[in-house]
Amino acid sequence: MPLEKQSKLKGYIFSISGAMAWGFGGICGQYILSKNTISSIKLTCLRILLSSLVLVIINLLSLKKESIKIFKDFRDLLLCLVFGIFGVMLSQFTYVTTISLTNAPTATILQFLSSILIVFFTCIKEFRMPKKKEILAISLAIIGTFIIATHFNIHKLVISPLGLLSGLTSALAAAIYTVIPSRIMKKYSPLTVIAYGMLFGAIVFSLFTKPWQFKIDLDFKIIGAIIIMSLIGTAFAYHFFLSGVSIVGAVRGGVIGGLEPISAAIMAFFFLKTPISLIDVVGMALVLLAIGVLSIREVR
Repeated sequence: MPLEKQSKLKGYIFSISGAMAWGFGGICGQYILSKNTISSIKLTCLRILLSSLVLVIINLLSLKKESIKIFKDFRDLLLCLVFGIFGVMLSQFTYVTTISLTNAPTATILQFLSSILIVFFTCIKEFRMPKKKEILAISLAIIGTFIIATHFNIHKLVISPLGLLSGLTSALAAAIYTVIPSRIMKKYSPLTVIAYGMLFGAIVFSLFTKPWQFKIDLDFKIIGAIIIMSLIGTAFAYHFFLSGVSIVGAVRGGVIGGLEPISAAIMAFFFLKTPISLIDVVGMALVLLAIGVLSIREVR
């Protein structure tokens, strides 16, 4: 296999692994919140803080002097700040907020509209119109996500004006963290960009949520779930997904992000005994088909 094809395949494996890890993180979050020992906002703050600190430590230990070069270029550092604050942090906060204002299916579908914004931003950047296969793939992925989230029950969608605004903001933020870091990830290690970006986002989030004032009564199982969620469902997920996107491109990455609800459904089946219906399988098949439409010629 030519080196370019090997690189593309590596990008798909990384981004798919990241999306699947997000799904795992969602199941951990569902388990934690079901115990009613911590609010969703507090949980989001803790997971971003813990995951960003872990990534920064790994970055400093593994790359040493290379890990601080980004601080010498103001423009690159500014992009990293935008990525972390208006991408990672804002997407996490608005997604949780949208769930509280609407419900989980509505929040999932609204955030996945980011795939449309990603194509829009990419087309502007490349001075071109959307390709037919991009339109087809995004349509399939959105329909598949809608089916998984609602099971064709339109009444599961609860949209208030404020919830709609929050959901669309989460979609914009998801598009930002997918598109923005692609250029600087070619100049620096993806680990460096993601680690510092998430740290900047965590710091800003902490200023609003004040984690030092948290009073939480947690047992060892919940603490373990929070740690696993932070390491696998956040640190690992963002690092691998965005490292993959830097190779395969933002448009393909946006569609691959549709694997998150599939991963969540499968893992919920195994770990939480949540049944998978035929409707779920249809939705999963459409998302997988969407990825195939964009990728089959790349790795063949």
